[in-house]
Amino acid sequence: MVIPPETNWIENRSQLDSTLCYKKGAMKLQDQTIFQDVIRSILRDNLEIRETETYLFFTDFNSRFEEHLEDLAERRRFLQAFYEAFFGLRKEFPNFRHEQYQSTARHGAEPGEILWKAALGKRVYEQLVKKDLIWKLIGEFELSEGEQGCLAELMTSYADDIVDCVVAFPWYSVTHTRFRKLLTDFGCRFVSMPMLTSTVMSGPLRADWNEVAVTTQKVYQILLDSSSLLLKCPAGTDLRVGIGDASQIHEDNGKFTEKGCIGNLPAGEAYLVPRAETAQGTLVFTSGPEFPEIEATPAIIENGELSDFTKETKYSKILDKKFERDFHVRHIAEVGIGTNPLAKDVSSMIEGEKIRGTVHVALGDDSSIGGRTEATEHLDHIIVNPTLTMQLNDGKEVTLIDRGRLLV
Repeated sequence: MVIPPETNWIENRSQLDSTLCYKKGAMKLQDQTIFQDVIRSILRDNLEIRETETYLFFTDFNSRFEEHLEDLAERRRFLQAFYEAFFGLRKEFPNFRHEQYQSTARHGAEPGEILWKAALGKRVYEQLVKKDLIWKLIGEFELSEGEQGCLAELMTSYADDIVDCVVAFPWYSVTHTRFRKLLTDFGCRFVSMPMLTSTVMSGPLRADWNEVAVTTQKVYQILLDSSSLLLKCPAGTDLRVGIGDASQIHEDNGKFTEKGCIGNLPAGEAYLVPRAETAQGTLVFTSGPEFPEIEATPAIIENGELSDFTKETKYSKILDKKFERDFHVRHIAEVGIGTNPLAKDVSSMIEGEKIRGTVHVALGDDSSIGGRTEATEHLDHIIVNPTLTMQLNDGKEVTLIDRGRLLV
């Protein structure tokens, strides 16, 4: 396979936004060229895909529960155009699989069986059906030790059938799912791009990945050298969090070359799973998944969980309904620090959490990133203009972020 030479990027967002024609339905030639430049960069620069490797790309389509959401339908047309652009590169990157599946309508939900079959291969899938394991996996039921052993044996026996790389761009994220964790545990390299938009393509995806990697590594090392952190922001957040061991601290730097790696594109963050039951203080939500602007919603955090709201808002009611369905969504699951200098759009969760100098705090599931809490959702919330103070292992304090300015 011949890796194409480096391509020229669109110069600015306005040029890209005015060029994309996906709102009119069929993808135009200029759209395809832009999308294929992005795809080439992902496969060549981020994944460094090899000639012998197989990759899977997939997206989701509207479920019947979303048919009334015109804005989401519009965004899905954009995702469909991006999906179609992959086919134009089949001669350059021929070893691919592809799939579309019905939307799960929430982040962190297990995708349907059609995607499991595409990723694991026909033989593994048929055995999972025969042994009644596929329904347990999709239904998020706990597997017995015997079932876990059977699954591991199947994956090992048919390892050659499993894809080497994944490029995932559904609207609803599959990052924090058993599906993703199973693949990466067995060596698959996984690029997750939920909630993809044109601004993401023209902004943070153009970052110098070497620069992002250097900055992210510096932040990652500070997290490793720290025992706790204190997060404050002008909206009123005042939260202290304990930091666990190295297995619960991660970096997402845009490089996906090691077996079993997982990260987002756009990339650019160092993040951690808080030490169990250590998160204490006040957390004020000013945005949330699917809600880029909300009334400030202050919450009390005790023993690592959201215990109550001090003010009732529309967003507090939304979260309360989620808590009723699954108590574990109250759990403080993640604290992350953005390191991408070209990320700017705080209204886009996938871009906003990568903005250099922002912090994001997640509720819900952390089992997919080294924690022990399994929940039905993983809900990221961006904290803008934060001040982040680290308590180092030697007892000293260092300011890592000062009012939104990352000091590395």
